Amino acid sequence: APLVEAESVQEMKVELQGETFKMTDERKVMFKPYHPLTFIQTDKPIYLPGQTGEL
Repeated sequence: APLVEAESVQEMKVELQGETFKMTDERKVMFKPYHPLTFIQTDKPIYLPGQTGEL
């Protein structure tokens, strides 16, 4: 993915075409800088004290 250094709004155009149809749509999309985060997914949403989890 390209590096986004500053927040900006850009117009994006999507065109889909099949054998019997064609669709075009254009919308404004906001791009924001991304700061990497750490996401850890476990086997349960809630743990009680003393329980161990698995990643």
